Amino acid sequence: MNSVKLWCRWFFFCAALWGFSGCGSKEKIFPPKQQVEDAVRAALPSFLILDCMEFEVLGAEQESPKINFKAVVVPKADLFRVDQILPGMPEVTLLKPVQKAGAKITLYGSIVSHRTVDLWSFEMPDFSSGLQQCGQPRGSFGPQAFETGTPEADIALRQQSVNVAQQKNLRKTEAENVVRARIPSFLNPVSMETEVVDAGRETAKVNFRTLVVAEEDLFQIDQKISGMPEVILLKPVQKAGSKISLYGFIVARRTLNQWDFEEPDFFGGLQKCGQPRGSFGEQSFVAGTPDAEAALKRQAERAAQQERARKNEVEVIVRAAIPAFLSFGGLETEAADAGQERLKINFKVVVAAREDLFLAERRIPGKSAVLLKLAQKAGARTTLCGSIAARRAPDQWNFEKPVFPGGFQQCGQPRGSFGARSFIAGTPEAQEALKTQPSEDSQPKKTVDKTLKEMEALGLEAAKGSREAVDQLEQAAGEIYGNLDYHDTKSTASKLALMRAAFAPLAKRAGEGAPEAMDALKYANSKGRLRPFTSDAFGIAAGMGNAEALEKLLHHGQNGWCAACASSALQYAAEKNIPGAVDFLVQVLSESKNKLARRYASRGLVGAAALGNEKAGEALKKYDEEKDER
Repeated sequence: MNSVKLWCRWFFFCAALWGFSGCGSKEKIFPPKQQVEDAVRAALPSFLILDCMEFEVLGAEQESPKINFKAVVVPKADLFRVDQILPGMPEVTLLKPVQKAGAKITLYGSIVSHRTVDLWSFEMPDFSSGLQQCGQPRGSFGPQAFETGTPEADIALRQQSVNVAQQKNLRKTEAENVVRARIPSFLNPVSMETEVVDAGRETAKVNFRTLVVAEEDLFQIDQKISGMPEVILLKPVQKAGSKISLYGFIVARRTLNQWDFEEPDFFGGLQKCGQPRGSFGEQSFVAGTPDAEAALKRQAERAAQQERARKNEVEVIVRAAIPAFLSFGGLETEAADAGQERLKINFKVVVAAREDLFLAERRIPGKSAVLLKLAQKAGARTTLCGSIAARRAPDQWNFEKPVFPGGFQQCGQPRGSFGARSFIAGTPEAQEALKTQPSEDSQPKKTVDKTLKEMEALGLEAAKGSREAVDQLEQAAGEIYGNLDYHDTKSTASKLALMRAAFAPLAKRAGEGAPEAMDALKYANSKGRLRPFTSDAFGIAAGMGNAEALEKLLHHGQNGWCAACASSALQYAAEKNIPGAVDFLVQVLSESKNKLARRYASRGLVGAAALGNEKAGEALKKYDEEKDER
């Protein structure tokens, strides 16, 4: 009995415990139906009324259950969709009915709810189907929306057609006025036809054809004959009174209620009509007329006068450049590279020695004396070649200094210019000067006591325009290279370093645009002993952007340099991708047979190719292929 009581007590205890635990599951709590309906009703468009609704709760035991619903709605008024939009002024929208007022529409969707204790909130419902088929009330489509097939729709379309026609006519009229305003005054428009094409709401294109009558004879340029003054020969293209048809189009753009027209485009332009003679200037004449022949004759006479004046001026300048020990004997000129603004004249001048002229044969070691050889007898005649450049001012030509590529050294110099310790080879006084001198083989080779600083100081002085410094530089070059042994590479390199130290300041100042430095460089180039070093200096200046230095190197033959020297010097400019230098080296690489010049050219073009110059890159590629083939 006691065991039965004990078992019953245990059973009731377990049952109570099981009841308190809820059998291990949460209580299902559903949101109020009225609140769900209110949430869906608030999301409906104002033209729909919620009639009834069914829903099911998914995940009721969760704090945010999802509710699927089926809602029946009724439209307050007839609903429509867009059937067709007809562009025009104004744009007309045609509608088709999709729902009658009072018809029932079934919508499906879902809504997420959130519970906080006993407070429910809802997210925006998601209508998965049905809402799109409802359409919208007619008023939501604007005042120019009408139901398709109704009388009011037909009236709107007819009014739109009238408006379009009026706008077209308006655009045509405005287009005609714009075209007429652009026709020159010497053409009289007598009729015009227009056609509106590509008409839209914002832009329109109007094609036109207008018939014009020439008010006077019209001409076009037949030929321009350069000279002072320039003469223009004309050819007649239209007689006064002749009719011309012009075609073209004009584009219009709409701003609010008005159209703005662009410039009309005349096919072929108005140039084909020609222009009145007066528009070509005073020096224009109809070809083949006596006036034209007379103008050409005056131009030829003026050109001949100018040529004589230029030749006289060139003669005066060349005479002034000839040293005092040479007399002027005649001049021949030939114009080359003639342009409107720049002129280059090549010339040959005959000079005669006023006295016996000599050249230095060699210096006598230890005596600071010079042995001379006879170059020309007094009265001997020599022909020198040169060139002179000129730039045109408004009414005259301004000439630069003449350039003598070979210089006057080939003529020799008077004996007195070599100093008191100069002797004519083979004369008793020369033999006496040589008598006390040991033989060259028995005396040690003279060392040149010149430093880099001394040579640089000479170059700095020369860069200031000192010709005396250039002369001293010439004398120093004679001393440095007087006993050159080409097999002694170390000595040769040191001598070259001395000369480069002297020319470095000259090159730098010339590259910076100093005219006195450029004059000094040109003077140095006139000296045969210094010319081997000037090309490199001109190259450095060209690489710094000096156009005159570049021109000198491009015309290397006129300035006494070989193609290899010019190619080596132009490396500086080509590395900066300067077009003239690059083109020259490309031509050397493709056409020259001089191996040394081609080698220098290939080195110079590497820098230009690295900077993206396609010509340089192609020339180097071809050069490398040729080397591989060999």
